[in-house]
Amino acid sequence: MIDIVAIGTLLYTLGKDYKERGQWKDEKKLVDYNWPDQSGFKEKAAEQGYEVRWVRPDKVAARELEGYDVMLERDAEAKVSRTLVLWDGNVLMGRKVQS
Repeated sequence: MIDIVAIGTLLYTLGKDYKERGQWKDEKKLVDYNWPDQSGFKEKAAEQGYEVRWVRPDKVAARELEGYDVMLERDAEAKVSRTLVLWDGNVLMGRKVQS
């Protein structure tokens, strides 16, 4: 006789593992003020039409209303999105430059 509970548990575990593999994790990456320039992140953002700037945490919502987005460093292999922050909490944001 087949144990229905065991099969249900197995299917749940397999389904949960499959779902979690498809989800991205969010992390904060602590960087220094010059990191965007030194790493090439700022140059890559400019190639995609973005200007970037550091924004205080209390100004993030106001900058979003002005068209800025929180800039993320994405690692597709690890499925991790990293928000870039300074030691004092400033967040790297960017917006599309109008041509």
